[in-house]
Amino acid sequence: MKTPFLALLTLGLSTASLAQQEATTSDTARATINAALSAALQAQGDEAHAALSSLDPADLSETDQVFAACMMDRLDRRDWSDGLPSDALDDAPQTAAILALFRKYWSRTVRDPADRDAHENALREALREILDPVPGANPSDTIIAAIEAEGLQAIAGRTGRLLDLIVWKEQREVTEHVLLQHGIQQVTVNYLDQFPSRGWSNFLSCDRSGTGGWATKSALFVITPAYDSLTDEAFQVSYLKHEAQHFSDFARLPELAGWELEYRAKLTELAFLAEVQQRTLRRFAHNQGDDPADAHSYANAKLMAALVTELGLDSSADLFDVPAHQIQSAARNIFVEDTAARSTPS
Repeated sequence: MKTPFLALLTLGLSTASLAQQEATTSDTARATINAALSAALQAQGDEAHAALSSLDPADLSETDQVFAACMMDRLDRRDWSDGLPSDALDDAPQTAAILALFRKYWSRTVRDPADRDAHENALREALREILDPVPGANPSDTIIAAIEAEGLQAIAGRTGRLLDLIVWKEQREVTEHVLLQHGIQQVTVNYLDQFPSRGWSNFLSCDRSGTGGWATKSALFVITPAYDSLTDEAFQVSYLKHEAQHFSDFARLPELAGWELEYRAKLTELAFLAEVQQRTLRRFAHNQGDDPADAHSYANAKLMAALVTELGLDSSADLFDVPAHQIQSAARNIFVEDTAARSTPS
């Protein structure tokens, strides 16, 4: 299966992971964990490591103790040739070798962001040594072809600041009809399962964060284990409507930058969310940035600022005191204004 670069890959918190934080973790420790996750999602591994190192195990639940230790290990280790217990890649040695190189690159790069280009070049060279690519071939296509030759499927490219790799074993295709603000969008949805790799954000955060899916110009792709349910609001809105908005915008507004696509899709989420709206807002708030190349964190910052302005608030902290229906209304208004501005000839 041909797959695109990950320029349009959607980075979002796994809904299952958010429910796993136990009440016995103190509020201060939970804030520190969130800070570590936020830093890791922006590929700032030293900041994440420092936050995790400051935690007192006595302030953590057993689940969070295991998580913190796992995340520290993934930030510190450099050799992943022994794989992970969940890999189950005995019949796919080439895929296992490729994943080991990517994991080494992810761990090293986030701890040493100043030499990001050097680490990326080292990864490409190491991959060339084991893959014997065709001269002039797209590196991502070479990686995917090697993985598909062992009976798996993959998408490779870039997510945010890092080269990425997602590998799965199972896929089923369904036609869905998704209600958006401007009408019904018909989309082809591929539900994916059995993942040796769910990408760098999921790897570095030990499954607490990661890609929920992505959109191409012809179909949507769902990472099924990222969701507790495929019928609840978290999936139906934060994935399905979010990605269907991308699908619609590809056709209606083809010149949008990556962060603009994310900005509009996140507005669509807030226009429909009720039950998990607060959780989603906090997710956006915990991952804000000022680099347009990091589409998700930049879109989050723009979105939070737009909501503050639309609602006449003093700061984004005030958003968490606003009733759900007012957030929905504000998001709809901002989306309509954004669409009108882009549809008006300059």
